[in-house]
Amino acid sequence: MKNQEHNDLLFQVRISSCYHARRLFFFQVLGRWTNVPLLLLGAGTAALAVQDGSPWIFGSGLGIALVSVLKLVFAPEVKVVRHAELHQDYMALVRQLYASSSRKTVKAVMEEYMDLEFQAPTGKAVVWALCRNTLIRTMDLVGKKDPFAVAWWQRLTAHFFDLGIHRLAKED
Repeated sequence: MKNQEHNDLLFQVRISSCYHARRLFFFQVLGRWTNVPLLLLGAGTAALAVQDGSPWIFGSGLGIALVSVLKLVFAPEVKVVRHAELHQDYMALVRQLYASSSRKTVKAVMEEYMDLEFQAPTGKAVVWALCRNTLIRTMDLVGKKDPFAVAWWQRLTAHFFDLGIHRLAKED
């Protein structure tokens, strides 16, 4: 039988893996979808520039500038690589814990886990809560109600801002 320390560590590593998988997916989608308006607005600006100066050229140029600034600020391509590496590292730890529950394995995985946590970028509390809810539901540890109450507006902004984290208190 596996000990409690092993189970607790496995749970934490799985949450970290889920977190980085979620962030990886978000930044992949963000990177792809920010290219769409850049292409459309760039083509629109070029087409309008051929005609005559109009407010559409200004609007299209402004749109290109805003989306470009967002891409520079969020740098989704860089974050995709980092979260992909972290996700793979955490999944390797999960495999180690499933392979063995010996004290030696738990100690080695705990040291590696702490090192990864130290190297990982600062997390978003709402995304962590969503991952924790998902894992707890997947493991069938609770009923239909999530242990952390995450509002719809928190879900929408989870990858950008940690809004209302004081409301993430555990439900009874």
